[in-house]
Amino acid sequence: MKAVKAPPPPPFDPWDIAFGSAIMNDYIFRGITQSNHKPSVAAYFEPRYNVTKDLQLYIGARRREHLVPEPRRG
Repeated sequence: MKAVKAPPPPPFDPWDIAFGSAIMNDYIFRGITQSNHKPSVAAYFEPRYNVTKDLQLYIGARRREHLVPEPRRG
């Protein structure tokens, strides 16, 4: 009986990406509404390049859409 050879490892691809989004019904930061109690959305995209197994280059882009409440006057 012959031993079965393990398949070769996949070729190394130095590029990687991460992305995602969120929908919130009320965006609250430190107890204060940031969206005037209205819905808010957020999205991000992060391309990464692995130079070596210990060194990675990374850029992150984020976008949030919400209404900032106006300060009270009076």
